[in-house]
Amino acid sequence: MDEYILLSSAWILICAVYVYFSDKRAYREGMLDAIVQHNSGVLTYSTWIDDDGEMIIEINVGKDED
Repeated sequence: MDEYILLSSAWILICAVYVYFSDKRAYREGMLDAIVQHNSGVLTYSTWIDDDGEMIIEINVGKDED
C-alpha cells in the first residue's frame, strides 16, 4: 500500500511540473503573438463602461495580411 501512495504521489508531482512549464510556455508564446498582432494592426480593441459601471474590453482580430 505504501508503494502505491508513493508512486501515485510521484506521478502527481511529475504531471504538475509538466503542466506548469507547458502552460508557462504557451502563455509566453500567446503574449508574443498578441503583441505582434497589436503592433501590425491586426489586433484591435475598444473599451467602454457598461450600465453597471464595469469596464468592458472588446477585442477584435482582423485578417492577417502577410
